[in-house]
Amino acid sequence: MKKICFLIIFALLGYTAEAQDIETDRPDQTETPAIVPKNRFQVEMGFSHEQTDVSDRLFTVPTALVKYGVNDFFEIRVEAEVANEKTAEGKASGLQPLKLGVKTKLWKEKGLLPKTLLLVQLQFPKWASQDFEVQHLAPEVRLLMSNTLSKKVKLSYNLGAEWDGEGDTPEYVYTLSPNVQLSKKVKLFVEAYGFFQVSHHAQQWVDGGFMYAISKDVQLDISAGYELTATGQYHNFFESVGLSFRI
Repeated sequence: MKKICFLIIFALLGYTAEAQDIETDRPDQTETPAIVPKNRFQVEMGFSHEQTDVSDRLFTVPTALVKYGVNDFFEIRVEAEVANEKTAEGKASGLQPLKLGVKTKLWKEKGLLPKTLLLVQLQFPKWASQDFEVQHLAPEVRLLMSNTLSKKVKLSYNLGAEWDGEGDTPEYVYTLSPNVQLSKKVKLFVEAYGFFQVSHHAQQWVDGGFMYAISKDVQLDISAGYELTATGQYHNFFESVGLSFRI
């Protein structure tokens, strides 16, 4: 435990041996088309609240994504979330199914051709608390793309499909997220994203937020989102804060 605390403090003090600024998958829904530098660990933690009905809510306290750069083209990752859910039917709490994944570069940006990476993840049904166990392996596949629009503006977007571990029908995912460098330390993002299945009602969301770089290896973030589509009169929304660092 002392070693872990030392490593975290070392990162928070601004260790900058790696010239590249930290790039994170949070706080937006767009997975970043970037690889963690070789032989570095990156930890992305967050706390969120989602209101899914007048009396239904979900607290994630925390979510933690740990990534390791194997080389300049490949990273491995593990993601865990501890959730506390309250609905009209009752309460559930504990560890949601663990995710293991890999991210790899496909090609660089060239003209209109976007920088493109591939993300593949598996959610394991029994690696979870009893309240959140699912029946089957739940894969997720995404293409992660970005285009540089100017020195301060980058457009990132994802296309993919994911399974929930209960049925055979995939849910298709898209994200579109302009990212603006407001200053050396502050970034702003806005985003549109959605989920849809064949012959099912689609979910369309918008969100936005800020990222603040304490150093090249440490970043704070804050974000919020709102569902544009709803089957009834209630629209879901969420708020989130997070901390990311490299060691």
